Amino acid sequence: MRKGFFVFGLVVVAVISSSVAQGQTITWRFPSLEPGPGYWAPDVIMDFSKAVKERTKGRLVVNLLYYGAELGINPRDYLSALKKGAIQAAHASTAYYAKEIEGCAISAMPMVAVGSYDETIKLHQGLKPFINDQLEKKYNARILWMIPWEFVQPLTKKKIESFSNLGGMKLRVSGVLTGELIKASNGVPVSMPLSEVYTSLSKGVIDGAICSIPGLQNASLHEVVKYVYNFYYHSAASIYLVSIDAFNALPKEIQQIVVEEANRVEAKGTAEASKGMQEGIAFAKSKPNLEVIDPQMKEVEGVRKIVKPLWDSWYKSASPAGQAEFVKALERTGIAYKP
Repeated sequence: MRKGFFVFGLVVVAVISSSVAQGQTITWRFPSLEPGPGYWAPDVIMDFSKAVKERTKGRLVVNLLYYGAELGINPRDYLSALKKGAIQAAHASTAYYAKEIEGCAISAMPMVAVGSYDETIKLHQGLKPFINDQLEKKYNARILWMIPWEFVQPLTKKKIESFSNLGGMKLRVSGVLTGELIKASNGVPVSMPLSEVYTSLSKGVIDGAICSIPGLQNASLHEVVKYVYNFYYHSAASIYLVSIDAFNALPKEIQQIVVEEANRVEAKGTAEASKGMQEGIAFAKSKPNLEVIDPQMKEVEGVRKIVKPLWDSWYKSASPAGQAEFVKALERTGIAYKP
């Protein structure tokens, strides 16, 4: 049965490749975790789509779908959708797949690579081969391009007196691992998409949100929070995935264009993310209703002590390859880790 399916798959790839080679159009469905445009994370897909269509003279058309709404696919299910062929590419976050892909877990691990944006770039460049290896084996997919997120940090309605003891504060989180750290710090993690955060804050459903600082402006969170903390829990990365079958079905010259454009928008998006952090802080400081706070180093060290058992727990459950990659990742960010 598996052999028959493999032969059928080869025939499908051959037919698609032949059609494209003859000048017919092939269309990729490329859903994004973002609800709409106006932010570098989805905008680089639009840039990529336009460039690919122009350079291939319409032979490859990439349709960007916001939040997969047109398909009814949740961003957390993009990996399985890629494997099944329901979509050809996808934009998600490594924080979403911390349970499925060990490399993604390392990418989104709390209190790792939070010294500078250059540090988190280095972290993800080193992780990319490992993530790709796991994606290929489990989901027949690879990273088309990857851009580290701006650091996620607390934006709150009431003041945090101690990061080591959040006093039951309800904070929105986007990643499982950060949620574990919030719980260990006596807080209550609440999982919800960014599109729901504004309303939840205004109604008092949550006390704050752990998210990247551009959300102050892009999601209008400056209207419903009072405190902005330059306390960086993690970065994680925006990953743009592609089905290996879909990519291999393209003629070689179109594959080359796809790779070149992916590399271009990765560099562009990374520069935009770095710029976004600086602009986000400047925007926060320009708002008289917001107080921007830089935590002291002793507070950071206190949370590092809390996160250590979480690192240890993850390490014990990881594969030998995952354990080795975790140690190497921490070394790249200047942390000597001993489980």
